Amino acid sequence: MVSLTEARAAALIGVFISVTTIPAAADTGLSIAYANWSEASGSALQLLLNVTVLIAIGALGLRLQRIIWRARPHAGEKASTAPSGGPPGGRS
Repeated sequence: MVSLTEARAAALIGVFISVTTIPAAADTGLSIAYANWSEASGSALQLLLNVTVLIAIGALGLRLQRIIWRARPHAGEKASTAPSGGPPGGRS
């Protein structure tokens, strides 16, 4: 999510995702191939947990970013509603 919204290097984000998913997925596949069902179920559970946490953190990051973007003034808008120039009250 950070790489999509902040235009940062996608390679680093890809590495983080790979580090959390590839080992558990590979162990699940190998455990199934060798019919080690207890290892396969544990690895599959770990993979499910990792993917769930990645999705939750991504959604939380987007929500937090939306809150921050809404709180700051947008380009071209004045920070205050008071008239610029002249004395308060609008009299010249």
